[in-house]
Amino acid sequence: MNARPSLPRVWTGSSLVFAAELLLVPTGLITAGFLTRQLGAEGYGVFTLLATVVGWLQWVTNSMLARAAHRQVAGAATWRPVAAEVVRLHVQVGGLVGAALFVGASPLAHVLQQPSVTGLLRLLALDVLVFALAAAYRNVLIGRNEYGTWAAATAARWIIRLVAIVGFVSLGWSVTGAVLGIMTANVAELVVGRWRVGALVRASADEAARIRRALFTVVAPVALAAIGLRTFDRADLLLLSIMGTDAASLGLYGAAQNLTVIVSIVASSVSPAVLATVSKLRLQGDEAGALRVSADALRLPFLALPFTALAAGSAPEILQTIYGTGFAAAAVPFSLLLVSAGVLLVVSVTTVLLVAADRGWSVVAISTPMLAGLVLLAVVLIPRYGSTGAAVAALVAATGGAAASMIITTRVVALRCPTRSMLVGAVLAVVAYVVAREWPVTGAAPTVAKLVLLSAALGALIVALGELRLSSVRALFGRVAE
Repeated sequence: MNARPSLPRVWTGSSLVFAAELLLVPTGLITAGFLTRQLGAEGYGVFTLLATVVGWLQWVTNSMLARAAHRQVAGAATWRPVAAEVVRLHVQVGGLVGAALFVGASPLAHVLQQPSVTGLLRLLALDVLVFALAAAYRNVLIGRNEYGTWAAATAARWIIRLVAIVGFVSLGWSVTGAVLGIMTANVAELVVGRWRVGALVRASADEAARIRRALFTVVAPVALAAIGLRTFDRADLLLLSIMGTDAASLGLYGAAQNLTVIVSIVASSVSPAVLATVSKLRLQGDEAGALRVSADALRLPFLALPFTALAAGSAPEILQTIYGTGFAAAAVPFSLLLVSAGVLLVVSVTTVLLVAADRGWSVVAISTPMLAGLVLLAVVLIPRYGSTGAAVAALVAATGGAAASMIITTRVVALRCPTRSMLVGAVLAVVAYVVAREWPVTGAAPTVAKLVLLSAALGALIVALGELRLSSVRALFGRVAE
């Protein structure tokens, strides 16, 4: 069995993955800027809608299985048979979802009021299976605490995605080229993951049945919760499309939504590492260590909130720098979506802790009302306020879900509510938003300088207030011995 993980290793691993995921920021911004100029608002809207729909299917498929896979691989004395079943299950589920997308591409395109994308949806059906297989190997690496390889695979995906999209679109292949670029990147990640994991040993029939039972014990509630949370993540854009919003407006909203990716990077970097580590510590009987990691993780979303508020206050400059003046109308939705993404980080961390505590059904109790609230609010607000109404609906529903998840998690996991961190985060968020809003700048260099300077000031304040000790900072970057 793997050696018992220490707290520094958790944060060191998370920092490696976070650094790799951060490549999405420069590569994604370059890609977005390139595509908006090459495809225009309408073409970019079509591409964003395709990426959202298929991305939702892919991430729901992975989310259904990921946390169960992390737990089972992390706790296995002999991990290769467990990993083999994880891969096999991903292929089966991914194949079914991909086949359903291929068959249902035409009616889905009509529901989205974009019948011209039928062929591209069928092309992306193949990518659903590729993504599922790549995700299977990624989940095995997470369960094994192989953070370095996970980070390498992630870095390869983002770099190749940029190069492939720019290359294919430059050949004149338009939206089809952008789609092929995404598919190429997923193939690259699959190759890296398969190489590192190596050959897997199939379990005997009896052992395979036992492994699957253990997986499905966790999968059932987590799958329902994952569907709810992943649907929530992009439901506002889908509802805008279903309710007849034109492609250009979808492009503006999608551009704003895509810039909230930095918050998603934090969640995708930290949450899986926390889940795998907390699960392993509990399986090894180290309840004190599990609670220590959980308490530290619970404070993170509130310390990240000031940085999302800073970006929200700088929305006009950020949009103009990346997309140009044509996307200025997205500034208000962008600000609201950024704050919503920061709030959703609370939901992401708390739901991970609930899964680690074998309370998957509690996650369902959080995600289902969140999604229902979003739909109801969107139906009321979108016809009257358009994109801004969709963003308001997302923010209100996310805030309600975050409040509920904090109450449930602190009670179920027996953690103290991080009241001081919540207050510090809220106050600094208000200050960051006001300062950023009242200090307008023009041009790319001044915008970057403003964001860097204010981010550094926020980080220094958080350390000075004792919310992030210098020893924790050193541990985060791997300078504390395990």
